[in-house]
Amino acid sequence: MGVNLTRFKRKQSVVMAAEYTGPSMDKSLHAAFRNDFILSYDFQGGPKFLIPEKRGLKIPHTGDWLIFDERGRNLIDIMPDRIFQQTFSKTEEKEG
Repeated sequence: MGVNLTRFKRKQSVVMAAEYTGPSMDKSLHAAFRNDFILSYDFQGGPKFLIPEKRGLKIPHTGDWLIFDERGRNLIDIMPDRIFQQTFSKTEEKEG
């Protein structure tokens, strides 16, 4: 399963975002964004789960949005759906 990024904007800034649909995305996200995510075991030795490489970003949960820069290369933030919907609006792709 690949990672499907969609273009969104907040006032004048434009970002790319992907909705985190759950642990089934973990390996794809880790492969696509090696500098932004790592796979880690919990303290009980359970299955690996996805955590952001950058300190201060929350661990994504199902329904959260992964916010990337305008080119979709660097992770900027992880936010809940409610806050994302209040902050960003979907934009159309510009051609040319």
